[in-house]
Amino acid sequence: MHILIYTPSPAPSLYTLVTFLLAVISCALLLALFAACFRSIYLTVLNFFDDGESPPPPNNSLKKKLLQSHPESTFTASADSPCYSTECAVCLTKFSEGEEIWVLPMCSHAFHVACIGKWLTYSSSCPSCRRIMVPVNDV
Repeated sequence: MHILIYTPSPAPSLYTLVTFLLAVISCALLLALFAACFRSIYLTVLNFFDDGESPPPPNNSLKKKLLQSHPESTFTASADSPCYSTECAVCLTKFSEGEEIWVLPMCSHAFHVACIGKWLTYSSSCPSCRRIMVPVNDV
């Protein structure tokens, strides 16, 4: 007959606890080091592709000059129309027959007058092809 006597396992020694804590702290430091290296590489790559130029601030005087220098047109779907597009590139709505539009002289892209006015508060380029817009008098 065998008698089993249950003996509880001894409490972990101080050496075991210190070793475990050092392992956890080492893993945390390695993870932090990896994150810092990854962030550094990411920022380096990001700066490599950045041309260093920030977009110009909104130029409200340019907007006024552009809107005053170029007359509005009326949209017609005929073949002799100076407008090659049938929808506004800003709001993506199709033009209606007889609607007032604004056709850029350098690229013939057309927009609703209200849409291009809003666009010009943020940018001085064509919303479709990104050509820089210049008032007609300055060309």
